[in-house]
Amino acid sequence: PLDLGRTTRLVTPAQLAALWLRDRHCTFPGCDIPAHWTDAHHLHHWADGGPTSLTNLTLLCRRHHTIAHRDARAIGHVHADR
Repeated sequence: PLDLGRTTRLVTPAQLAALWLRDRHCTFPGCDIPAHWTDAHHLHHWADGGPTSLTNLTLLCRRHHTIAHRDARAIGHVHADR
């Protein structure tokens, strides 16, 4: 299954493979770090109720994943507590 809803936070190997095929690289604007050097990232964060599903996941390189968690506005998302 590629849509796990809220049953688990961690991405499965099948979901990761699907993300690699779909996104091919870091999805941060202007970044082309290859998929195998990226992390899966919840667009609507798990802590804020986001599901672990392909529609809510994207690939981000380590640098941009850190930025996304440090400053959610950097990729167009605002945490509920901000």
